[in-house]
Amino acid sequence: MFPGSGTGTKSVAYSLSQRWCQYRSSFHFCDWQHYAWQSSIGKCSTDNSKFSGLICRSNQAQARSKYISLKSGDFSQDLKIKRPEPRKPIDPSVWTIDEKSAEPKESLGLVPGDVVTFKIRATPGSQVSVLLENKAIALQAKASGEVKIDYGKIISKTPPGGDLYVGYYKIQPQDQFQGARPKFVAKKDGKELSCILPGALSVVLQPRLAETIHDQTIVRAGPGQARLTPLPSGIKLVVDGYKGKDIRLKWADNKHVFIEAKDLRFSLEPQAVSGQYPSSLVKSVNIEQDDYGDKVIVPLTERLPFEIDQSLKPNKLIVKVYGATADTDWSSQEHSPAFEGSDPQKARLGQVHGTSWKQLTDGIYELTINIAGSRQWGYYPEYEGENLVIHVRDPIKLNGDGGPGNLKGLKICVDPGHGGPAPGAMSCAGISEAQINLQIGLKLKDVLEQYGATVIMTRTTDVDVDLAERCNIARKAGAQLLLSVHGNSLPDGRNPIKEHGSSTYFYHPQSVEFAQTLKNKLIGYLGFPDIGARYQNLALTRPSEMPAVLAEIGFVINPDECAQLIQPETQEKAAKALADGIVEYLGKPQ
Repeated sequence: MFPGSGTGTKSVAYSLSQRWCQYRSSFHFCDWQHYAWQSSIGKCSTDNSKFSGLICRSNQAQARSKYISLKSGDFSQDLKIKRPEPRKPIDPSVWTIDEKSAEPKESLGLVPGDVVTFKIRATPGSQVSVLLENKAIALQAKASGEVKIDYGKIISKTPPGGDLYVGYYKIQPQDQFQGARPKFVAKKDGKELSCILPGALSVVLQPRLAETIHDQTIVRAGPGQARLTPLPSGIKLVVDGYKGKDIRLKWADNKHVFIEAKDLRFSLEPQAVSGQYPSSLVKSVNIEQDDYGDKVIVPLTERLPFEIDQSLKPNKLIVKVYGATADTDWSSQEHSPAFEGSDPQKARLGQVHGTSWKQLTDGIYELTINIAGSRQWGYYPEYEGENLVIHVRDPIKLNGDGGPGNLKGLKICVDPGHGGPAPGAMSCAGISEAQINLQIGLKLKDVLEQYGATVIMTRTTDVDVDLAERCNIARKAGAQLLLSVHGNSLPDGRNPIKEHGSSTYFYHPQSVEFAQTLKNKLIGYLGFPDIGARYQNLALTRPSEMPAVLAEIGFVINPDECAQLIQPETQEKAAKALADGIVEYLGKPQ
């Protein structure tokens, strides 16, 4: 029922919620700068107007505020909507320097060769420079504007205003400043303004040592940027810089990554003491088996950082170990019970069909693990003592001929997205995305259990579960598939009347086919438009231990799809589509 409708009849409440769907969808992509509704439902100018049973009125005294009155019979409700004011360029007639815009905002640790970029906003037409120690660095007005990208598309472009000044400085071998606070200076028409950079700059004279303190340590290509392979605990690392709370780590001469300081333990030695530099020889590669699948073992003398890249064409895993040097005289090609000393009765043909290695460059050892067939079913790295172990999962197979017990023995984790104080998107029916996700998730659980699967739910009630904990629930349960159920929405400036439908999302190549199969089933069962199966860096798609997909069943902010998604019949169709998609995916040739 629409919030605030009280004890009104069901028909009145439903009618109002349908109109609310139309209102929300219109408002969502409305261009407030022109104060006009632009949708397939109707238009409302700045004057009071009426369309689809709704009355829209604008308060022109507040440029970015709107007041909307909803009416249905005796019921009415006023809504006030505010949007943030976009940044305006500095007026050329106003003499100022914007201290809050000064960059870099955080303290930096630097080494010779690093480039520092300086930015600040000031009155257009000024001469702006930065004073760093005894150096003056001239800045130039930036000629291009700014671009905002959301949900895979450019949603806004800010034209250049002539007030943003940019410059850079490359750290020199002779630089040794510590805690330097550069000074911005703007000059125009004989006037001068200045401000001090909020962050301090220091040259790192001697690298420090650190190590990771927990598993699944987040590693990024840059501060707050793309994720790389997460690391286990106890990895030895070399620190040669920082940006605020983000610590820069040197893995090779031309390879740096960033990890937050809270995820690291630092050596206690003073900077003048170097300690043991992380390194190891690689003398052999061995293959064993456990209940998960094959174990590719790389013996090392200490825990070194690594990256794993997955490929399906050809089918392989590529492991780069940083700080390692080849002395490899033995490399197993597949599991051999006689050589490994395992029980021949438990031995099976594994997924690993050959390994090879090469010294990619100084300090980078590359191991290629060739995988049988054309699909992969999961992998994960860990350290056993000082040995790097790459686990490669055995194939998942159906245990029936398409009947009710087809998924017998399989463990599938179902994650209804959001919940509790994290409701997700608010549907145009006034029902939260989290509620819709849960209903579909519970129905999916019932269908999968009818098919014989063991289902692990990340939540069964309206509670919020931490994203990392949702992934850990799947890992600890030994789930062979992970499926997160969601309803979709769009950012402001996008049109849910035109952009809507079913879609799925993957992160690792092993999940592409799974995502495509589920998406096709959703389209076939629900009839919503096909948005596609896409790559996206999402928490519930990142686990590598099993194929993992996030399914966006439909758009909760599209009036037509919303009206269907809140109906139990449509929820049951969605659940059946996902369950049958799992059966189809597992039944394909391997």
